[in-house]
Amino acid sequence: MVKAFNNLGLAIVIPLTRTEPRYSLFTMVKILRGSSGLTADSYALCHQIRTVSFDRVISKRGRLDTKDILKIHSVLLDTLEL
Repeated sequence: MVKAFNNLGLAIVIPLTRTEPRYSLFTMVKILRGSSGLTADSYALCHQIRTVSFDRVISKRGRLDTKDILKIHSVLLDTLEL
C-alpha cells in the first residue's frame, strides 16, 4: 500500500509479504489474491510503515479493494493510537 506525496517526492509505504506468518499479529492484514491483482495471498505489515523516495516505487502490483483498505485503516488507528 502506497500513499504518495508528489511535491515532496516521497511515498509512505506499508510493505506486503507473501510469507505466511508463524504467529498471528493484529498488525498483519491478510490480502487475498485475485480481485486485488496479486498473484498470491499476501499480508500487509502495518507495523513496518516506511517513508521512501518515490523513485523506489517501481510499479503498481495490484489494487486494494475498499474492504482491505478499511481493515488496514483500522489496524493503523489502533497501532498508532490515533
